[in-house]
Amino acid sequence: RHLVAMCCYKEPLSLIHATLATIKAQTEAAQLFVVVGLEERTPDLAQKRRELQDTYDGGTFCGFLVTVHPKGIPGEIPGKCSNSNYATREGAKALWHKGFRDPELITVTPLDADNLFPDRYFEFLGYDFFRRENRHEVIWQAPLMYNLQLDQRPFFVRITGLLRTFF
Repeated sequence: RHLVAMCCYKEPLSLIHATLATIKAQTEAAQLFVVVGLEERTPDLAQKRRELQDTYDGGTFCGFLVTVHPKGIPGEIPGKCSNSNYATREGAKALWHKGFRDPELITVTPLDADNLFPDRYFEFLGYDFFRRENRHEVIWQAPLMYNLQLDQRPFFVRITGLLRTFF
């Protein structure tokens, strides 16, 4: 199984839907437990949560969950990392309750709302995970491609994006 956790705050629903569409199109979609982590202070929280649940909580994935990260947790710094931590923990609890209790057989993929996946990404991730004897010592990192509408960016942003992708 793959636990996929996307955290959002002010991203438009169209961007979130674009990313979720690439996750839904996966050959291994039935093996994915997808969590969308929203912040309590997210604009239009109730509407976003309802639309996401109505659209994706229908059997394509082995599970779909929208979490709402509460503000004001003592000792916690508000931001993406705390939201990601909260969403991932809630997803792990939900997987546990669905009967998936062996953490040795679950990968965790945190992502941004603008990540787009090729159709067989999780199929290849699963294959590579199981073929490695040292699978619990490996972190899989997709290449970072800073080229979204790069041709429309200022010169120095284009150069920086190209160099980051290259290195």
